[in-house]
Amino acid sequence: MLDTSYRTAYNEDHEAFRDTVRKVFAQHLEPNLDQHEAEGIVPREVWKAVGEAGLLCPTVKEENGGLGLDFGFNCVLCEELSYIGSAAGFTLQSDITANYFERLGTEEQRQKYLPGMVSGDIITAIAMTEPGAGSDLQGIRTTAVEDGNHLVINGSKTYITNGQNADCVIVVAKTDPTQGAKGTTLILVDADTPGFERGRNLDKIGQHSADTSELFFTDCRVPKTNILGGEGRGFIHLMEELPQERLGIAVGAQAAAHRAFDEAVSFTKDRKAFGKTVFEFQNTKFVLADLKAKVAKAAHAKDRFIRANLRLVVSIAKKYQASGLPLLDLIQEGNYGLIAAVDKIDWNKILDSEDPEKTIKSFLSKRIKGAIRRGIDMNRGDVRIPEHKLNEIRKNPEDEMMVAMFFNSVFSSIDAHYENEENPFMQIADNSEPYNITLMNTYLLGLMKQHLTPVQYDVLRLSYGLDQPKMPAAQIAGHVGINVATANVRISQIKKEAIDTLIANTDPTQVLDFL
Repeated sequence: MLDTSYRTAYNEDHEAFRDTVRKVFAQHLEPNLDQHEAEGIVPREVWKAVGEAGLLCPTVKEENGGLGLDFGFNCVLCEELSYIGSAAGFTLQSDITANYFERLGTEEQRQKYLPGMVSGDIITAIAMTEPGAGSDLQGIRTTAVEDGNHLVINGSKTYITNGQNADCVIVVAKTDPTQGAKGTTLILVDADTPGFERGRNLDKIGQHSADTSELFFTDCRVPKTNILGGEGRGFIHLMEELPQERLGIAVGAQAAAHRAFDEAVSFTKDRKAFGKTVFEFQNTKFVLADLKAKVAKAAHAKDRFIRANLRLVVSIAKKYQASGLPLLDLIQEGNYGLIAAVDKIDWNKILDSEDPEKTIKSFLSKRIKGAIRRGIDMNRGDVRIPEHKLNEIRKNPEDEMMVAMFFNSVFSSIDAHYENEENPFMQIADNSEPYNITLMNTYLLGLMKQHLTPVQYDVLRLSYGLDQPKMPAAQIAGHVGINVATANVRISQIKKEAIDTLIANTDPTQVLDFL
């Protein structure tokens, strides 16, 4: 099993999703891995099962049939898939093609393809590589010539993942060969289009269960409405999406390396020499320890630690957007605080604490907030409430006037935009902060009761422990009447819906998150 105990990239929702992924893979994928490798393809019924479990394309927005989750959920799926040794093309659809459809597609294109991609009824591919051009996207020779309201495609592609299963292929073609890269366009070709033909399923040295194919286009005629994104902007669109594709590959490679290490350890514990296991030899332990260090961590831990926590800086900085200071300035101030904080960490105290991760987060958060507030004061010249007055308010929340003053000084507006960052509820019940949590939770419960449905209210209340200890997703599902089998995914979906509702419907003068 993939060890995630030392990971910092995931939260509780990601790990709950991971549990679901493991259960679905154990039922539908792992028992048939050898068969998939031998046949060179993962059957469509497996795609359907994975889709029905809510595991495909988790980042697709709700209005397009998805769950609207973050890229971390894609990474979880990729890791678990790679760790068990499957080359199924789920990640290509979730990490790559789904983004093209959702970001570049027309409303008609999104509604035609994305719901089916989420459910597993539609399988997609993207055709870039060519026999003569390899992966040189500027050297593509496949053409798409305009003919009235249609494009006529001629050319061939190779090494196309999901090529045998694909119902729709995003084809990279030259609509204007005289313009080089600027003449490249992305075009949707359905598998039943006359002139489209699948070639052989390629025999490779690895990743055998991925149906990697040759594709041929001979006078393949499609309407111009099948253009994805802008005509002549295909190369730009590819450059925009390829970084995430490469990140996904790196995520999978790291998980595969972890599996290779685990297999090596298992082998040394089973293999015997000179009356004892190979694992017991000192040299073996030295080599394995070195490999473990390379798999788990790289050099320059301090710099990696800073970079890994930059997201924390951004999430905190966004809470101060109502200050009037530009977001980039707030982030810069927060980065100064983070860098200074890392230098001051007493790792012995951190490791001796009951919850090292929470202790680190609290330590860093306080210093990031302090740096941002100092930056605001220096740039705005505002007068903050003295610390001793803030302490009085925290201890005596019955003073309504003082509480109002406190809210207006250290809370951010509910209409602040939290684009692609952790949602504002992530830290509302962080008891490491020296604030009156009970007061804040009571205030939030009032906002929630006013604007949310009973189910949304209960899911947020129980997920974040606003008036009682936190509950796991399965327990919450039983409480609100949700199918326990899909609890993790459905609870995550409801939480997002509830938070979006609050952001959309609460008056800007009200407050959301306790800083």
